[in-house]
Amino acid sequence: MAKNTKKKGSFIIEAIVILILLGIIQEYFTVIIIVVAVFLILALLYAYSSHKKPHNSNIVQPPYSQVSSRSLEKEQIQRRVEILTDSINLVNDSKNLDIVLRRYNMAIDSLNKLSAYTEEEFNSLGFKLKEPIQSTLHRLEDNKIEIINQAITRNLENEIASVSKNETKLKRITSLLSRYENNELIPVESRNFLVEQCKIYASKYLPQTYTEINSIDHTVQTLTVFDKGKYTYNIRNDDFISKFYELSSLIDSSKDVNAKLDACEKSYPLLKEFCRFCLENDGGELPPLINCRDVGPEMYMRLGRWDDVERVIQICSDANAYYPDNDNEIWSYYYDYKRIANLAVSYIKDNPGCLQNKMYDALHVTGDEREILKHFLRCSLQIKKEKSGKTNKLYLA
Repeated sequence: MAKNTKKKGSFIIEAIVILILLGIIQEYFTVIIIVVAVFLILALLYAYSSHKKPHNSNIVQPPYSQVSSRSLEKEQIQRRVEILTDSINLVNDSKNLDIVLRRYNMAIDSLNKLSAYTEEEFNSLGFKLKEPIQSTLHRLEDNKIEIINQAITRNLENEIASVSKNETKLKRITSLLSRYENNELIPVESRNFLVEQCKIYASKYLPQTYTEINSIDHTVQTLTVFDKGKYTYNIRNDDFISKFYELSSLIDSSKDVNAKLDACEKSYPLLKEFCRFCLENDGGELPPLINCRDVGPEMYMRLGRWDDVERVIQICSDANAYYPDNDNEIWSYYYDYKRIANLAVSYIKDNPGCLQNKMYDALHVTGDEREILKHFLRCSLQIKKEKSGKTNKLYLA
């Protein structure tokens, strides 16, 4: 009986405790739910992190800074490789010489920077080289002249192909030459190559000229054919006629005696052909004045060089320069002049300081001889004059 009473009292106590707990739970139900939820979330996060950890706890993860540094290094190498590849492609293919010169230098610069890395370092970063960087660098440097020469040819051909008229092609070639022939960025060998190639290409587009020289009438006939059937036709005297008249002009204009005689002597080998040409093409007549024929003998007579006078008169006679057949008059005048000149020189030598106006009576000359003496005293280079009143005193030069 006592035992049953104890059990009943214990049950009542437990019931009271439960009712109290239920009352507390009911009062703080929301708070309890939140606390439980927090513990559940923490438990889940712990379980997830435990699941992601490597099974091998001995592996050490690299520091973040190290991973970042290698990533940056790889990006730099990647960029330099891209610049190098692009530059080499342009160096080999571009039709613009400026681009080739600039990209060649960029390729060399990229190779120098990349040469700081070993092949193992390239491999570790994921780059596979076809050949060592130094080999590529040496090959590019050793073939610089050939590379630039090829670029010059491409640029020239592109300039020519971009226009249709030959005249414009020539202008493009000339412009290209003027831009680069003194460019110090281009090796001397390549600049010489440029000049030679421009000459070769230009010769293809110059007007085509056809020339015929007629040695009988001494003319040069020139036919020049331009673009699209246009042409010009020109006839001019050949070098023979031009040379003869050039010498004739020198004889006439020179103030110095020796210069006049030099031009005369150079004319004499041409005189016979000149006379033939004039007689056959100018109505059978010679020009009224032929300077080497007229001036040469005169100058030699003034100097008293009688052998030269005779030689020159004979040259002119053989060349038919005295046509129509008046050689005898020339020879006759020469002999009279020589005789009077020698008399005058002899008298002056014996009578230095004699008066010029007294020479006519002293030598007893009249008529034509008086005119010859007058010419001699006025023009001879064998004597010198000293003013004396209205006349001159005469001495030998």
